[in-house]
Amino acid sequence: AAHAFPPAGGFGMNTGLQDAHNLAWRLTLLLKNEASGSSLINAKSILGKYERDRKPIASQNAALSVRNYQRTLRIARACYLDAQHPQLLIKLLDSPPINFLPLHSRREMFQKLVQVAMMPLRSLEASSTASKSLHAN
Repeated sequence: AAHAFPPAGGFGMNTGLQDAHNLAWRLTLLLKNEASGSSLINAKSILGKYERDRKPIASQNAALSVRNYQRTLRIARACYLDAQHPQLLIKLLDSPPINFLPLHSRREMFQKLVQVAMMPLRSLEASSTASKSLHAN
């Protein structure tokens, strides 16, 4: 089994574990069948059904993983967050005239700018806390 999933959600790991379990029971069945001298089970049939059984599940999991990842990116964009912001900040802090400041000053500036960038998320956190307290009552 070889599947490609976005690096979030655990779908790749879970699908891989499910694939391993599915293959393990098939191999166990074949080994027990062979050890007993029985010819009731056809190896080609059992192993041939593996892809037919697992591929649709892996495809569904991959599609769900991609949808969830895209949703996460849309939420980040709605909060004015961008994966390139940290690199842009570093580039800014390493450019004149700011790069003439002492390193500790530039680090403080970086931390302050990150705090400002995270402000939209704090409003989500506050509304989530308020929502939880409403549900608790």
